[in-house]
Amino acid sequence: QQWNLMGEVGQEVGLLSRQKNALGDVVLHDYNAHNPLELNLDQLAAYVVIERHVTETCTALSSGSPMPVPLCMVVTGRAGTGKSKLLHCAVKCAQEQAGQNGVQEPAGFTAVCAFQGAAAIAVHGTTIHSMLGIPLDPCAFQDLGVEKLLRYQDKFRHLKYIFVEERGMVSGTLMG
Repeated sequence: QQWNLMGEVGQEVGLLSRQKNALGDVVLHDYNAHNPLELNLDQLAAYVVIERHVTETCTALSSGSPMPVPLCMVVTGRAGTGKSKLLHCAVKCAQEQAGQNGVQEPAGFTAVCAFQGAAAIAVHGTTIHSMLGIPLDPCAFQDLGVEKLLRYQDKFRHLKYIFVEERGMVSGTLMG
């Protein structure tokens, strides 16, 4: 399903923008709150797309209906434009909706990772290699045994969203 960004999402962004304006400059900038009302309009448009997809996913999980088409979204911008802030809001939204809709492990519903350790720490995530158990040395690759495969299946059983910080640092092979 595709959304008309100029239509429905634009209306939601407008509503959130009006709520934000009604608050004036009183919006508290609490880093841990991850309040979508603190996002700018571009961030808010991306947030609404993510939130809608999460809602559809949670609805499908709770009702047993077919899952929506996976959401593949790339958010770009220069340093300091709020990409990480948007990421934090999106992760919070996904985990909260998962918890409200009876997903067994809401924290396991999302994963946040980055190619480099510093970026992973900045977004409260882990490195891609650590998350996926990929050795740093390409010569160290081994076939997965049944036991390790079952551990990975269990680890990612409830995972629906992977947020990758600094995607530009990740090779196409790794992302593929």
